[in-house]
Amino acid sequence: AGFILLTHRAKLWQVVLVCGAVLGVAFAFLTPPLVGPDEYTHLAKCYRQSSTLLGQPVADDDDMLLVRSCDAPYFKNHTGDIGIYAYKEMLEHLGDAGCSGETTVSSDTYVTADPINNTLYLGQIAGITLARMMGLGFHGMLLLGRLCNLALYLALAAAAVNIAPQRLRGIFAGVALLAQPLQLAGSLSADAAVLGYLFCFTALCLTLRTRPARWPETVAAVVLAALIGPAKAIYLPAVLLIFMIPDANLALPGKRWPVGPIAKVLALVLAAGTVACGAKQAEGNEDTDKEPQTAEEAAALYEQLMAQENAIQAENTELWEKVFLSADKGTAMMEDGKNYGEFLLSTIEAAKEQFTDEEYNLLKEKATEIKNIEDRLAALEEKFPSLSGTPAEDGSMSVPAGSDMSTPPDDG
Repeated sequence: AGFILLTHRAKLWQVVLVCGAVLGVAFAFLTPPLVGPDEYTHLAKCYRQSSTLLGQPVADDDDMLLVRSCDAPYFKNHTGDIGIYAYKEMLEHLGDAGCSGETTVSSDTYVTADPINNTLYLGQIAGITLARMMGLGFHGMLLLGRLCNLALYLALAAAAVNIAPQRLRGIFAGVALLAQPLQLAGSLSADAAVLGYLFCFTALCLTLRTRPARWPETVAAVVLAALIGPAKAIYLPAVLLIFMIPDANLALPGKRWPVGPIAKVLALVLAAGTVACGAKQAEGNEDTDKEPQTAEEAAALYEQLMAQENAIQAENTELWEKVFLSADKGTAMMEDGKNYGEFLLSTIEAAKEQFTDEEYNLLKEKATEIKNIEDRLAALEEKFPSLSGTPAEDGSMSVPAGSDMSTPPDDG
């Protein structure tokens, strides 16, 4: 496609847009959900911002991220699965629609403070918010977030190619179309925007070495420096590129102010200052993000989670009795490796004809909450084996994660 465009005398930035779109869309479709670099953490950050924009609750009482009921089964706090089954599930659910926009289910992800530089997630937040407004399911939402991230990256990359000195535009185009940047852009990674800003900043600095700047270009150089710095500390030295621009080229016509030195110092101060703020914010979030480190902390969390699970089943007891009565009493309640929430979901699905639509949706939502709680209980038991079978505060016993029960409760 790029060769065809070049033979038709297309501009190099247009080649970047077309070729980058083809390759980036391929990455977006071919990468299984949450398999992109740290994609599960980026999704949680973007989802939180999206909920804020939509006026939806962000976190529960335990600072766990609240999500839509249709998203809850797919939200994870680790990298997603790969392989044929991951692709099959993605293709089967890519067209899901009609999802409720309300965030009612607690996920396994802690809510962290807002990132110091939200512009790194502009594309992802826009795509995820649009998908939620359209009622798309999890996979459609994830794909739209990826595509909007790709669109932002390509817009910045094309702008950088157009800004760069004529003799260097081919280099910028080649770097922008490398596989690694396009893979990042085809995921929810914030690094795509960072690279886009860095391309534009570098191209602008190289151009302003050879000619006087217009005042919007001086402002753009300072703003881009401020955006690059807090993205990652490793990018902070790149801000020093602004010092290659002669002071005379940053001067304002007819003004005697030392605009050049002021702009350079301002860019460095803004970049370094926002990096320091980001480091302080990250340090402040350590306590809320970490998992229990001692047996005492784990036991307290385990007891709290079991109390939550018992409280869920204490509500709507008549509906839960119908669920248990509909289960096949001649077979095991739960298969090996299948948690209690998965058992409930499969039982509710098999008996959906016995419930009204409202009852079915309520039970499915609550069972998904129980599944998420059981997943967290299982993770705690794996790390702290002594927790299995811990009694709750009221002396009752929750169904231990991964336990096996021979028959469902009797109605008598």
